[in-house]
Order: sequence, then structure tokens, then C-alpha cells
Amino acid sequence: MDHLFSMYGIVMWEGNPQWYIYDGRLTYSAVTKNMKDALQFMSELYKEGLIDQETLLNDKAGWERKISSNRIGVYFHWAQTTNKRQNQSIIQ
Repeated sequence: MDHLFSMYGIVMWEGNPQWYIYDGRLTYSAVTKNMKDALQFMSELYKEGLIDQETLLNDKAGWERKISSNRIGVYFHWAQTTNKRQNQSIIQ
């Protein structure tokens, strides 16, 4: 969900909040107002059913099954693994 956090200016790396300069001070991004706002927005998306209700419970196989069956509108993944997945679907 790094892309959702980045909409609020939160620095993340593979799902982990990072240190960054906020208002001129080095700050852990998990304790900023930006993070609070992002979590509120994500909570609203979750309540509306716009975020997978199992998003934090999916294992790798379940996550890939949802992507392969076109049940995912947007997802974040490294380009090299995405390209590999696309190439496999073309071959099939």
C-alpha cells in the first residue's frame, strides 16, 4: 500500500515507514499528521469495500490468485516480478 501512503507524502519502503524531513525536522513518518490522514482515508476505503477486506491476511498464493483472476484493480509490486507475471500470462 506504499502508493496510498505516498499520496499523503509519507515515505515508505516495502510497507515500512521511514525517517524523513517533515517541517524542517527529521521525523519518523509513522508519527506524522500525514500518516494519521492517510490511515483515515484508508479506513474509509476499507469501510466502503474499496480495499480488499483480506488485504492484511492474504498469503502470497492468495494474493497472486486474486491478481490472476482479475479481482484486483490496483496493486503495488516490483517491476521485474510484474514483468515476469505478464510474460507468463502471455505464454499461457
